[in-house]
Amino acid sequence: MRKYIFDTDLGSDCDDCGALAVLCDGVKKGIADLVAVTHCTSEIYGAYGSKSILDWFGVDCPVGQTSRKGFQDKDAEKHYAYPMMQDYLTDHDPVDFPDAVAVLRKALAE
Repeated sequence: MRKYIFDTDLGSDCDDCGALAVLCDGVKKGIADLVAVTHCTSEIYGAYGSKSILDWFGVDCPVGQTSRKGFQDKDAEKHYAYPMMQDYLTDHDPVDFPDAVAVLRKALAE
């Protein structure tokens, strides 16, 4: 089975939502192993969007958030992932996402 690390800029549009959903479906079918998801922008809504997709599919996988501030987070409340975060926080506690580089290093080391 192939192992995958999914790096995304999920937030301003929905293409990465579809890609992550396809990958999660592969995990559920036993044909893929998702070892990490990282979010490469400083827009926190995208990390929550990734987490909500993983939870919906029942896939347990770490989600990392970039620590670089001010990268593609302008007008983030208008982005696709903003309502995903709002829905997620309705049913879950807030998440303190670890740094994406740390998540990548751990996934690669394992």
